[in-house]
Amino acid sequence: MIALPLVLLVSLAVLFVWGLFWPRGQWRVLVAWSYRDPHVNEPSGAAFAVYRAIAGVGVVVLAVSGFVAWQSYQAALPVEEPPPSAMQRMWGEEPLVVNRVVTSVGAASNDLVYVAPIAYQSVDGERRQPPYLYSLATLELPEGDTAGGIIGRQPSPGYAALDFANLVVLVEGDPNCIPRQAVVVENADSVEVAVYYGRPDNPDGTPNADGIGACEPNPRDRVPLLLPIQLSDELDGRLVTAIDGEVLRKAPVVTD
Repeated sequence: MIALPLVLLVSLAVLFVWGLFWPRGQWRVLVAWSYRDPHVNEPSGAAFAVYRAIAGVGVVVLAVSGFVAWQSYQAALPVEEPPPSAMQRMWGEEPLVVNRVVTSVGAASNDLVYVAPIAYQSVDGERRQPPYLYSLATLELPEGDTAGGIIGRQPSPGYAALDFANLVVLVEGDPNCIPRQAVVVENADSVEVAVYYGRPDNPDGTPNADGIGACEPNPRDRVPLLLPIQLSDELDGRLVTAIDGEVLRKAPVVTD
């Protein structure tokens, strides 16, 4: 189906280009044979000029049509997905780091909403490994002396929370809420992590008018956050799970 229109277009292109540059030769090959005396009946110079102009218009029309057809063809081709970035291969998308040193509370408040952690990476805060974590953007903290009640404590001046961490865990929760508490249970061969979200406090420290637990447990739009967790000992190959025993995905450290 495509071959016939292509042959016709190529044939027209040959005829137009031939007529544009060699109109007399084209007439002699294609038309002169039909006259008894071709030399007497040969068109005038003005006629050949008209033939040349018509052929030029044909060349332009074919060129424009071909360009438009090529553009349409290119636009119709399926768009190749770009290869995933290092961040996508690790976390799915680029997360924000919560610049707070997270340690375990004994028991989470009943008012908060549980958000299951998704993945983790081991961290060596003393040596600042892996270094890419320190180049990630940090979550903008709520205002007020208690930072809206956000999880963890502020790191010492001149330090980042990652400097005190043994691992980071990825959580994705309601963008209108913040992680407020974590329960971390350390065992000999595993570390269990639970994260609890809630509405941030008002800047003056009073509770949010919507209620601390007014958070969607499975919102459509989620904000990926990395929580730097300080353990009592190095992770040292221990399995990291959610509090219900679900094993977390270990995000590989990828560099492009």
